[in-house]
Amino acid sequence: YKDKNPKFSWILPAGVNGVSIYFSASPTANPGPVSDGLFTSKSYEKVEEGIWYFHLKFKNSYGWGTIAHFKIQIDTEPPAPFAIKFIDGNETENPRPTVVFDTTDALSGVSYYKIKIGEDDFFSIAPEIVKTNPHTLPLQNPGKRNILIQAFDKAENYSVATEEFTIKPLQAPTFTEHPKELQ
Repeated sequence: YKDKNPKFSWILPAGVNGVSIYFSASPTANPGPVSDGLFTSKSYEKVEEGIWYFHLKFKNSYGWGTIAHFKIQIDTEPPAPFAIKFIDGNETENPRPTVVFDTTDALSGVSYYKIKIGEDDFFSIAPEIVKTNPHTLPLQNPGKRNILIQAFDKAENYSVATEEFTIKPLQAPTFTEHPKELQ
């Protein structure tokens, strides 16, 4: 989640006469044996980035029930800055240039990349593809254009890299050998 103000809500089962809650970094914490009252939601503000757990248990006339643990990850920072590198250089005759790019996100991890070339629409690719292979772009017409790549983390924060590249027109073929007589 990229919201630093999490809110939790629940439904009170019939017969509940006490609720005990606790918010911590421990995945197995116990909210304790004292009721915090009867309520159905709890909000927190300005929670630091990281992995947190909300712990909740109910009490009825028979005593305390089991503890429910809910994990949240707060991530407000985008993935690390990254660069786009063209394997054949930024000027090439190759109409399907190959690019290399990759980044990391310390807390939630990179979820996907969105790529936009010139005025074309965005298309998405998975981070596993980027890590294991350079990415060959779709067929491009000759000319100068920009490529924009957005790297999204699992909390939907993103960082952007852009680069300009040129697809040079193919050279007209030159005949270096030919028969003296045509038939």
